[in-house]
Parts: sequence; structure tokens; C-alpha cells
Amino acid sequence: MIDLKMLISSAEEHERVRHTFMAAIPGPDQTELASAPFFNAWQICHDSRTLFLCGVVESHPKFDSAVISSSPLIALSEDLTWARTVSRFYRLGSHLKTNIETKSPESPTSKPYGWPTLEIKDARDLLSIMGSRFRRTIN
Repeated sequence: MIDLKMLISSAEEHERVRHTFMAAIPGPDQTELASAPFFNAWQICHDSRTLFLCGVVESHPKFDSAVISSSPLIALSEDLTWARTVSRFYRLGSHLKTNIETKSPESPTSKPYGWPTLEIKDARDLLSIMGSRFRRTIN
């Protein structure tokens, strides 16, 4: 027998993710971006299943000023001023690699927050592939 509650929950989750993904395509409007939490000293991190942001966040609805890892990353602006995760848009400050190179170019680390990191170009390539696959599944 079909579990109707699970089916409805799954359909609602699918619709929420579809809506989030579609909202990321044009990016945030200025009002939405102005009220978004701010990530500074950020890096694109990954585990075996997903990409996410790590860094120092401010103005987050759940955290004061704290080092966090975000929900899965789904979009990154070309000019690196914003990112979209499954849960929200973020304004982006300085990329951690830039901070490291500016202060101490001889000592960059590949796991500044304990997670493996990706170069921005590699993350963009993966996000593009993931976006293409997702668009095929929702159409």
C-alpha cells in the first residue's frame, strides 16, 4: 500500500527544491540580497555527496557571528558577490584563499575548516553539471 503521507512529503520536498533551484537561476533581487546573511573568509568545501560553503557568517537567522558550514550549494554568482544554498542566499565577502595569499602566501591550507576544499573553477564546473542534471529531472 502507498504511504500517502510519505508521498505528499516527498512531493512537497521535490517542489521546495525545484522552487529553490529555479530561484537561484536569476539570482537574488537587491532587497533579498541586502537582507541575506554574510559569509566572510569563505571556502567551497565538499564531502562525498555535496558542495557547501564554510566560513565566518554574520547576520544569520540561526547564528550570531560563527564559523559554519552551509546547506548544499546550488549556485555561485559570476562576480562572487552571492551564493545560493538549498536554504538561502548568502552575500559573499572575501574568499579565504585570497586572505591567505594576501597575508601569508607560503602557508595556504587545503582544509581550513576541516573539510576538503575546491577551487572556484572546479566548483563552478560541478555546479553546472549538477544544474543540468537537475533541470532534466524536473522537466
